[in-house]
Amino acid sequence: MKKEENPSSEFNKFKEFVRKVVSVPKSEIDSIKEEELKEKKKAPKKRPAKSKT
Repeated sequence: MKKEENPSSEFNKFKEFVRKVVSVPKSEIDSIKEEELKEKKKAPKKRPAKSKT
């Protein structure tokens, strides 16, 4: 049977994960958002059908 990891080890793994996420430069995040907006604008918009009353 495998011994469970101690809480400090789990915390260290979590801390390392957070460090990687936070270390992404804001400029990179902004450029990704900008690309997503461009892609969203390119996609054809669906318009609801007008009903004749």
